[in-house]
Amino acid sequence: MPASLVYSVSSIFLAHKHPGTFLIVLQTSNASVNEAIELAVDEMKRIQQDLVSEEELETARIYLIGSFLLCVLAALFVVIDQISFTVPDS
Repeated sequence: MPASLVYSVSSIFLAHKHPGTFLIVLQTSNASVNEAIELAVDEMKRIQQDLVSEEELETARIYLIGSFLLCVLAALFVVIDQISFTVPDS
């Protein structure tokens, strides 16, 4: 998508035992809604027909591993923050 078309864009895949749901979330101005949707649909068609390159797969793999580790660390910090380290009086 052109850099000035959307404020943000992301995707979500909800994996289940059977084929899951794939969502594209984007924020754009009212004037750009139709163009943004059209480009997103075109990209999905391109990925279905041409598949993604090895470079794109590797970039996504590295991102997912990194984001997973950040989520685990964030959860760990929440747990640590909730633990009281006070020593009881003897």
